[in-house]
Amino acid sequence: MRPIVFALTLLCSSAALAGPKDFVVYAPGMGGTAEQARPYLETFFRDLEKEMSWPTGSADGQYFEEESAVAGYLASKKPGYGLVTPGMYLDLACKKESIDIVATVVGVANAGSSARYHVVVKNPDIKELKDLQGKKVSSNHLQNAKFISAVVFAGKLDAQTYFKLEPTNSPIKPFKLVDRGEADAALVDDAQLAHMNTLPFGKELRVLYSSEPLPPFPVVSFGKVVKPAERDAMKKTLLGLCATATGAPVCKSLSITRFEAVDPAAYKSALAQYCK
Repeated sequence: MRPIVFALTLLCSSAALAGPKDFVVYAPGMGGTAEQARPYLETFFRDLEKEMSWPTGSADGQYFEEESAVAGYLASKKPGYGLVTPGMYLDLACKKESIDIVATVVGVANAGSSARYHVVVKNPDIKELKDLQGKKVSSNHLQNAKFISAVVFAGKLDAQTYFKLEPTNSPIKPFKLVDRGEADAALVDDAQLAHMNTLPFGKELRVLYSSEPLPPFPVVSFGKVVKPAERDAMKKTLLGLCATATGAPVCKSLSITRFEAVDPAAYKSALAQYCK
């Protein structure tokens, strides 16, 4: 299982009603299962309740794999907080939704705002991005094509029309497809790129393109549900959570280094491109 934020992001709950103490989570393509992550999340929620002086059992959450399901959940259940993809945050922010970033997540493979996506190829004849026009690109990061076009490729191309996109849920399959010649390129993140060198055929693959630093995964609050004072309390709690006696082992079990205050500059360029 990937040591990023997926353990935090793969929430699952049977609760019928959400509320200001509940989380909605949308972070597809991370690998792992909700069942595997649930015990870790239970620990996280219980510690969060203590730090926030919430009643035991009052925090819960719902994980979604489809963005359309998240939109419906937000409209009908109105949770207070969310851990969402940068793309979903940009989408909501550009629609002028009442949403605030409480903190960002820094983990083993997600170093704040320094993370990038990379295009990996094998064919020596592919020397530039233009050589991939009309070619097959596989990835487990294709849930939001607008984010790929506007942010990963900085608005220089429309990924849906420029490439033949082949989505997968597996973080390893894109490499295998490129190695077998069944895809011309793979779009991968930093953690996948680091893992590439451990693959038997990894040395035959090379990076053709790397994006500019991408905005990190945000923990957000929804302004119509969470009052400013409660939002500020959550921010204070998260920023110090991984340094407390009880919170440190919880963060470690989730492979989270720390929660970090948002750097507006990390989202400025992405917002400008995405909101066009």
